[in-house]
Amino acid sequence: MVDLLKALACSLIVLHHLAFYGPMSDHADDLFPGVFGWLAQHGRLAVQVFLVLGGYLAAQGVIKAGLQPLPGEKRPGVAHLCRQAAIRVAQRYLRLAVPLCLALILAVLCNALADHWIDHHSISAPPQLWQALLHVVMLQDILGHEALSAGIWYVAIDLQLFAVFTAMVVLAQLTRHPRRNLLWLVTGLLILSAFLFNRYPSWDVYAPYFWVSYGLGVLFGLKPRAGWLALGVIFVVLSYVWDPRIRLLVALATAAVLWGWKTPLASLMAYAEPACRTLSRISYAVFLVHFPIALVVNALWVAFLPHQPLVQLIGVVVAFKLSLLGGWLFHRHLELPLLKRTQSRLFARSSVRPWTG
Repeated sequence: MVDLLKALACSLIVLHHLAFYGPMSDHADDLFPGVFGWLAQHGRLAVQVFLVLGGYLAAQGVIKAGLQPLPGEKRPGVAHLCRQAAIRVAQRYLRLAVPLCLALILAVLCNALADHWIDHHSISAPPQLWQALLHVVMLQDILGHEALSAGIWYVAIDLQLFAVFTAMVVLAQLTRHPRRNLLWLVTGLLILSAFLFNRYPSWDVYAPYFWVSYGLGVLFGLKPRAGWLALGVIFVVLSYVWDPRIRLLVALATAAVLWGWKTPLASLMAYAEPACRTLSRISYAVFLVHFPIALVVNALWVAFLPHQPLVQLIGVVVAFKLSLLGGWLFHRHLELPLLKRTQSRLFARSSVRPWTG
């Protein structure tokens, strides 16, 4: 089910950017105005699926690592816990940043290439060195710099959310009841996010804005008693009633699917398992490279082919398929080899295993 949700959300994000940025979709919109309008307006909601899944998988990693010390073991000290937390955050940073740096180089090259053929608002200006460095350390949005590619903001938010959750785990492990106190920390910030931070767009460059979705995934991933799950869901529902936001409904629906995935539908989903598993595995790579690839296809299609709706619609389909293919190639030949080398060299002597993939 996790693979299926990641595959669907990944595909939807690619289609959203194709519909939102154009220019092929500006011409193809005449054939299916409702579809392109919905993708441009609501396709971004697939991010909520990734947020819930990110929290869910991080929580599953905590369960595997274990919160309680084994019988006869001493409770870990503050220095030891902080060191483990720092290593895990560093592992997560490298997992995100190494492929990101390669994708940013691709984005700059593709922007320069597309700029030769078309003049469009989706093409970014050549970056300055300071702007590129801010992307590497994932501070571009906080400091107000233009992103070099669509969706890059999510990478920085993912790292922030993971760091916040890691800090919660450390704080909980310093108490006599780690699991219970971790649930209180997760739920407390979830309530604050739902009723305060998530209601104000000015917070959307910081982790607390997105914790209502990520924290919901963490709650379900920790697999507590039903009362804790009900508490989180009730507060999210009450927040929606007070201030309706469709993103909250998407987060709730994703959590509900994760909770009750063993349904009669599961046997039908088995037929799509190979494709879903592959797309799930390469989803981050697709997320990073799809926009530069789509930008070049857009430029070629609009510059050299007729602007007839059917011709441009074919271009949208080609861009979608090439984005998936480019993600697969990027994952297999660049992302995986570089990650293995980087992690093996930097963390070869560390016994701390990463919580998320």
